[in-house]
Amino acid sequence: MPTTPDRCNRNLLIASIAVFCNMTSWRSLEVLQSSLNHEVGTVAVASIYVTAMLSSFVFPAYFIKKITPRKCLIICPVGYAVYTAANFYPVVYTLVPATVLAGICSSIQWPAVLVYISKLCDIKSSCAKNENNVNAKYFGIFYCIVNFSLLVGTIFLTVLFAITDQRISKENNTSLILMNDTNISFIVNHECGLYYEEGGREKSTSSSTLNDHIVYIIISIFLSLNIATSVLFYFLDETADSSDHLATLRVKNIEESDTKDTKEHIDSLATPNHCLMKQLNPKLRKQHSKRKFFKCSNSAKAVFKLICSDKVSWLSFLMSMHVGTLQAFSRSTYNAAWVSCSQGIRYVAYVSLCLGALQPLGSLISGYALRYMNHISLFTIATFLETSVTVVIFIWTPTEDGKVILFVIAATLAVAHGVFLSQVPSAYNLLFPEDRSAAMSLHYLGLFLGGGIINCITALSHPIVPLIFNMSCLLLGYLLFITGFKIKNKKRCDHSNQSSSKEEI
Repeated sequence: MPTTPDRCNRNLLIASIAVFCNMTSWRSLEVLQSSLNHEVGTVAVASIYVTAMLSSFVFPAYFIKKITPRKCLIICPVGYAVYTAANFYPVVYTLVPATVLAGICSSIQWPAVLVYISKLCDIKSSCAKNENNVNAKYFGIFYCIVNFSLLVGTIFLTVLFAITDQRISKENNTSLILMNDTNISFIVNHECGLYYEEGGREKSTSSSTLNDHIVYIIISIFLSLNIATSVLFYFLDETADSSDHLATLRVKNIEESDTKDTKEHIDSLATPNHCLMKQLNPKLRKQHSKRKFFKCSNSAKAVFKLICSDKVSWLSFLMSMHVGTLQAFSRSTYNAAWVSCSQGIRYVAYVSLCLGALQPLGSLISGYALRYMNHISLFTIATFLETSVTVVIFIWTPTEDGKVILFVIAATLAVAHGVFLSQVPSAYNLLFPEDRSAAMSLHYLGLFLGGGIINCITALSHPIVPLIFNMSCLLLGYLLFITGFKIKNKKRCDHSNQSSSKEEI
């Protein structure tokens, strides 16, 4: 188990690099689905979101407590690997079941890694005496590293476009010559932006223009990244229950100090769950583990219990949904209706490079910004930035000469998304310290739900509808989140005042 700050930093770095490898494979392959697999690619992506959303209700809280976060992280990349391997032979009866398995593993992996990082924060803060800063810094560093996967994956796709560009150009020139010879002419007249229609979008590279050997090499590289993820997770240190582990560290420090007041310190550190007694009495530890086992058997209901018992959980749920809606809007709706429509498919890769480069920057800056402000102030700044750029999207119609504005919008959305993506889980860690596995499951349930809704709305309506939905989730979620944070702070103040009054009596 990690017992020093350096050991905690090592585990954070390993976990971040492992998820980075997995997401580089996952996000790149997700973007390529519609190009590689025309018939089942879109169905596969939809299956992932639906399965991840439904399984978030049941599996994460149960397995995280049952087999520990570290073991969950070791097993989950196997589901991603099966999904990647299914792309070697992408038909309905191979790809769709693989996406279902990948969706289940995705719903478990993300809460598991967040719970694991939360425990690392507890361990390090017990030595650093600065819990809030450690919490924000660790989540900021983690998402900064992970978000670079979008940048690396986009660079990989850009190289892929370059490899196939010559062949595509030849085919386009041949088609143009044939059209001129037969005197066929047509005008594609469609509006970009808020009222963009799917029929006017430029078609992306099809699988017929990609060499089969290149496709197999790509999938093999992605598969090796999935395997490397599981191997990296294996080298993580196992963490015990957070309270048990901290109690062990305190007992160890007391034994090393060897002062006359050792017994008084042990008595003062005793807690209602008898963490210290478990270290001293094996029988009591065994009885406690049995009780804990029966609790774990019912942990699949932990998410529902959290929603029913703590009203702050549903106050903060809409902010989690906004993380998913912003992610889906910036990566799909914005690229299709604003970038590809006005500039062509090649600029989608360039704008995605901008998103991939600045999103990690937003995560990193947010972690250090929380040294000087609280979560409410940080979310106020991010909400203002996203609201301002959304107003620009509403009043501006993209044109061929508006390349700079496209990149400015993408950069602002990327920074705001980096802040929300990294610090909403950090805030959950502070709001729900008693049951973090259920809280993180609830957060990713909202994220998957928001992303799925935006993808469905985009396919059925004009881009103005998902844009309004994303803006509604942002503003209403921000107000509810502030309300929940203030409720929690008031409860903590009341509890601390009661404790101090009891001590005085």
